[in-house]
Amino acid sequence: MKKYIAIAIALVVVGWGFSNYFPEFSPKSAGNDTPSSPLLTTFYAPSFKLPGLEQIGVKGMALDVWEKYLDAAKNHDLIKIKELSYQLSSQCTDPDEEAECFQLMNSIYFFGSTLKSDDFKYVEADNKQVIMYTDGPDRSILYFTKDTSGNMKLLGVRVCSEDQENPQLTCADLNVYTRDDDGDGWWNSTESLFR
Repeated sequence: MKKYIAIAIALVVVGWGFSNYFPEFSPKSAGNDTPSSPLLTTFYAPSFKLPGLEQIGVKGMALDVWEKYLDAAKNHDLIKIKELSYQLSSQCTDPDEEAECFQLMNSIYFFGSTLKSDDFKYVEADNKQVIMYTDGPDRSILYFTKDTSGNMKLLGVRVCSEDQENPQLTCADLNVYTRDDDGDGWWNSTESLFR
């Protein structure tokens, strides 16, 4: 019995020490002026949730699609481009315009190969779309669609320069959570790329 009393006292002492040195573990009072008993202490562990883990995963998946797309563009692999794209340009759907399609692939590869994954600091995503973008004033924006299984396809790329005299004005509508004017679940900026 003495052993159990000693253990109980040791727990109270440890609890008191934690509440003094680690305020996030301090006991909460039962009422406004009534302190809680040290024997009835409730400990609140700090949250170890890391912010943005979901966005990190989304960004990794989107960048994987982007890198595969660039590789396919470099190699003029139209079959792979079709797999990775939500929609194709008219030049790449018409066999008579193959040279123009290849020129578009060359252009996207030339531009895309200059971008670094670390440049895409911002990621906005929901169950239908992903937008990744860089800082301004020369902002690069990648748009992706997501299917019901979460698979992504590249929808489009935009590059724009912001007005340096009015830095609060962005060159693209990135206010995704309030900008779905027709209420169909597609953000205005995403929907503007649909053909």
